[in-house]
Amino acid sequence: MIRTLLLFSALFFSATIIAQVNCDTILPPPSGSPYVLPYPPGKTYKVIQGNCPAIGGHANTFAYDFDTQTGDTIVACRQGVVIWVNEQYADNDWASGHENNVFVRHNDGTVIRYTHLQQNGALANANSAVSQGQPIGLSGSSGNTGGVPHLHLQAFRDGTSYDKWNAIPLNFSNTDGPVNGQNLLVSGQSYTALGDTPVDVHGLSGMEPAMVVFPNPAEGEIHLRATRPMREIRIVDSLGRLAFQQKMEGAGTREVYVDMSGKTGLFFLAANIEGRQVAQKILVR
Repeated sequence: MIRTLLLFSALFFSATIIAQVNCDTILPPPSGSPYVLPYPPGKTYKVIQGNCPAIGGHANTFAYDFDTQTGDTIVACRQGVVIWVNEQYADNDWASGHENNVFVRHNDGTVIRYTHLQQNGALANANSAVSQGQPIGLSGSSGNTGGVPHLHLQAFRDGTSYDKWNAIPLNFSNTDGPVNGQNLLVSGQSYTALGDTPVDVHGLSGMEPAMVVFPNPAEGEIHLRATRPMREIRIVDSLGRLAFQQKMEGAGTREVYVDMSGKTGLFFLAANIEGRQVAQKILVR
């Protein structure tokens, strides 16, 4: 028993030392980073808590808190696969552990968590592939935020643990703003995401409005979710025959379920989102 306790103490002490040493990590310049900032080009946000402060939730770990507001678009920092989504907690539920999240794994095994998202604010579903810069969620204030809306962004070396000791440092290739001697973003400083006005995966110029359709491929019911209210939805088959149409009353809706039972093949969805057309292909089996 004594030997076991000594071994545990040694391992814990070693982990602490490793974490403290990791806090001194110097990254290459941001221009070579495989990551982009977690918000669309042209947007500017402040880092309200950075890496490895002496006290606070980020002590002895790597993470960024950006001062995003509820409803702001969050994009994928890097291409990957969504491995976990939860979005059930209310924005005024500030209990620790009640955070809404999207987790994305990259091809080198690293994982980024996007945390404190808005209730029902995920724009990507589990097991779906996402492109760099693709909208994946809406920022919020769920969980342990102290009532201050923000995005908590944290990367991990792999998916074996999401403990603070497994976190890794990040910088971003499209950052306009100061970095410190470790080439990391600085707490209290603001950063603009550089880049041309993007075209999202649905061919819509700009990041908003955006829409996700899941599951896709589908069997039976499909779920549509948009960042702005939808006014009309039309679905036609590959021959142009109308399979579904719905016009929304009043201000529209951001979420629609469509029953495609009994239908199979390739379909084309067109949605009117606040006067702009968004198109998507749907495969129904």
